[in-house]
Amino acid sequence: MLYVTTVNGVLRALNATDGTKRYGVILDGDVRSTPTIMGNQLIVATEAGTVSALQGAPVDLRRIVYFDPALSKAGWYEDASALSAQLRRAGFELMDAQALTKFIDARAAGRELEHSVVVFALDALPVPPGQSDAALLRRYLDTGGDAVWLGLPPGIWHRSAETGQILGGYASIDRKPVSAALGVDFGHANFDRWESTATPAGNLWGLKGRWTSNWAVEANSVDEVLARDENGRASAWIKRYPGGGSLRMMGRGGAALSPEIFKYAAEKISSPPQS
Repeated sequence: MLYVTTVNGVLRALNATDGTKRYGVILDGDVRSTPTIMGNQLIVATEAGTVSALQGAPVDLRRIVYFDPALSKAGWYEDASALSAQLRRAGFELMDAQALTKFIDARAAGRELEHSVVVFALDALPVPPGQSDAALLRRYLDTGGDAVWLGLPPGIWHRSAETGQILGGYASIDRKPVSAALGVDFGHANFDRWESTATPAGNLWGLKGRWTSNWAVEANSVDEVLARDENGRASAWIKRYPGGGSLRMMGRGGAALSPEIFKYAAEKISSPPQS
C-alpha cells in the first residue's frame, strides 16, 4: 500500500502496484510531515496539532451502496442518485431494492458471512405496507453489518413511490417504530432545521465546522455524538449493536457535506481513528 498526503488534510491509500485508489481519509488539518507505519497502524500528524493512529480499511470489506430508481420518489435525500454514482465510481457495489432484500435475508440465514458496510444513499427501503423500514435496517445491523444512513430516519414519514406525495401529511409522522427498532430516542426529532456543530469526535470522522440539519435525537440514547444542534441533541451520531453492527446516521443537512466523508465513514465505521 502506498500512502499519499496533501496539504489540505487528505490522506489517500493507493495500490502500490497500479496506483489505483483504495480509500481516502479526511483529517482535521493540513499534513506537512511524512506518515509513519507502526505495525498495522498509520501514524499521521496534522497542523492542527492532532496525532492520529489510523487503521487501514479491511481488504475483505464488502462495500455496498443502496439505491433504486424505482423507489427514488419515496426517498427524501436529494442527492441520492448522485451520491450512489460517485460511490460506484469509487468501487462500491450497487444494490437495488431486490438485491438488498436478498442480501439481508442471506445474512440473517448465515449464508453471507463476509464483513460488509452499506451506505443507504436512498432513505426508502423495500418493505411491504404496514411493515417497518427501521426493522429491516435493524435486521441487517444484528447480523454484524455496518451502515451509513442519510436522509430521514427510516420509516418516520412516508412518500408515495409513484408520485412522491407525502402520505397523510404531518399527522403521519411516526417516531415510535424507528425509536423501538433502533433503540434510539427520536421523540423530539423533527423536520425543523437547526444549526449543527461538529464535536471533536466528529472531527475525527471528517466532519468540520457548522451546517444546518434536522431529525436530531437525544444524545444520551446513542454511543457517540458526532455533531450537536442548537438544542444539544445529536444531529450526527453512531450507535453500536449487540450483533456487532454499527450505524452512523446524519440528518438531511448532510447533503451539504462531501461524498468523500460518506465514503470514509463507510470504510472506517467498524474501526474509527483514535488520537
